[in-house]
Amino acid sequence: LTFGPEGAPTQHRDHRAISRAATAAFFLAGLATEYVDQLREVEPHSPSRLYFAAWDPASPEAELKALSLPVSCRVPVMEQLATKREAFLAHASQRQHEKRFEELTMLPTERFALATGVAQPRSVTESLFEGL
Repeated sequence: LTFGPEGAPTQHRDHRAISRAATAAFFLAGLATEYVDQLREVEPHSPSRLYFAAWDPASPEAELKALSLPVSCRVPVMEQLATKREAFLAHASQRQHEKRFEELTMLPTERFALATGVAQPRSVTESLFEGL
């Protein structure tokens, strides 16, 4: 799981950089000649799927208008929302974004777009692992 190349709805440069690094790691992870120092005690592993954070299209009045790849997985997360809020609040440097965080991410489902890997058995699933 990572941000898409657009950098999520905020299009933040750090999110774009994380996307590039995580996407490269996805493709390189199974190669025995990569990450040699980390592979001394484990075998290379090729992940099955790469998902990007996704969201439904914004309303015309929305401040953030960036589009994502189409949502292909909606994971129910209602039971985790309190923990998610606590985790956000633990990052004091991000407090100025609390209103936007609440609006964009405190939703009953997390949304993802399958970027590459093993095809999903349906166009929209409720589990990142369905069909694996």
